[in-house]
Amino acid sequence: MENVHDTNFVVYLRLDPSHAKPPDALERPLTACSTYAEAREVQQQCRQEAKDCIIRYEGIAGGGD
Repeated sequence: MENVHDTNFVVYLRLDPSHAKPPDALERPLTACSTYAEAREVQQQCRQEAKDCIIRYEGIAGGGD
């Protein structure tokens, strides 16, 4: 089994959250992170600069038996 380190957490910058368009039309990828903690740090830095951003997990969901 290969040990592949994926960048599964993508931080998206919301350009105009008050606009009536669907969210995916108003969001632009800012950076990809390998951990959720890293993505939260980026998100908090954006909030300090009065920028709205969200984190999306982009990878294979799963687990279990």
